[in-house]
Amino acid sequence: MSKEFESKFEHGRKIESAKNELITNISHDLRTPLTSIIGYVDLLRKNEYKDEEQLYDYLETIYSKSQNFSQLINELFEYTKLTSPDLKLKFTEVELGGLLEQIIGEYLPILEKEGLDIQKSITEKDILVSMDIEKMIRVYDNLLMNAIHTL
Repeated sequence: MSKEFESKFEHGRKIESAKNELITNISHDLRTPLTSIIGYVDLLRKNEYKDEEQLYDYLETIYSKSQNFSQLINELFEYTKLTSPDLKLKFTEVELGGLLEQIIGEYLPILEKEGLDIQKSITEKDILVSMDIEKMIRVYDNLLMNAIHTL
């Protein structure tokens, strides 16, 4: 009984530690674009720009960082939904190779624009997999976007 309690206690501590690390990482990820936004807005408030071109550049940076901030918040909401015990997956049988070809095809122009080369090796055999297509596409989207952002 004591070993079982100790094991559960240790498991609880690991979960709590992982949760704290996640919160720290999320806070850092959210603070980064917010700090930029605040800095550029402050420059605009103080009229600290040389000309219209620099003003436009500042506004574009604010817009870009705001979009990034919004995406991070959306990802946080998505994470919350995905970790909810009420999550219901919609399993459908899918041919995996075709799904991967489609996703890669959609990302190919973006990857090429960023100077990235994609190498694929997808079997010709049909591989049927039961999955929640929407959630799996989200996983592949995140992987490819992370590849782009790590440039």
